[in-house]
Amino acid sequence: MSSIVLGLALGMMNGVFYSSLAKLPLGLAVAFEFVGPLVLAIVLSRRAIDAVWISLAVVGMALLGLDSRSEGINVYGIFLALLAGFFWACYILASEKVGRVFHDAEGLSVGLVVALLVTLPLGAKGATVAFTDIHLLGRSLQA
Repeated sequence: MSSIVLGLALGMMNGVFYSSLAKLPLGLAVAFEFVGPLVLAIVLSRRAIDAVWISLAVVGMALLGLDSRSEGINVYGIFLALLAGFFWACYILASEKVGRVFHDAEGLSVGLVVALLVTLPLGAKGATVAFTDIHLLGRSLQA
């Protein structure tokens, strides 16, 4: 079960994050996505020095937000990036559990298959275009 949760978190994290990139610049999307692991760090922190590092991270994110004000922030894009951050925090917790339960790559393998199934519908249209365009296929083989 933990492998399935890991795969769902991984697939959703990536799918939602890439959707946010259609609405936000990369740096801003990453900054908002980072809120998820940051909140997790705040909740799980046990030492006083953790508060210092977390505070510095918050200040850095605030500076990024101020720097990008002129770029026209898209509220839906921010929502998607924050949602990706939530799934990132879920991924962190699930990967810890999978690491405790499985002592080989089996748990990760199941998680990756689940992530594939989650993201497949999101990229199917683009993949269809890529695999049916002979010029794109040719260019991909040139590398």
